[in-house]
Amino acid sequence: MATISGFTAELSFGFWRFLLACQYKASLWPDLAGAFTHALTTMEDPVKRLHNFRNRIAHHEGIWHLSPKARRDDTQTALGFIAPAAATWVADALRIDDVLARRS
Repeated sequence: MATISGFTAELSFGFWRFLLACQYKASLWPDLAGAFTHALTTMEDPVKRLHNFRNRIAHHEGIWHLSPKARRDDTQTALGFIAPAAATWVADALRIDDVLARRS
């Protein structure tokens, strides 16, 4: 028998990206708000950008012109909505700023 957490883990990133679309704000989100207690503002924009970024990578498209700092910020924003403590831990552990500083 599948558990809810097992089912949730099998959902694709695309599922979440489109679930978070503003078009569902009035119809679906009032019922889901309790599951995203830390999402005080919409998560649609950062998740949409991360989804597009992930798809570019998956399809072997160029990403060199995209800002790694902006994608880091989107990741931190989305993670902060889901689990603020995890977002803090990731921010403390990230080395992207050090790597980018060495690139310049």
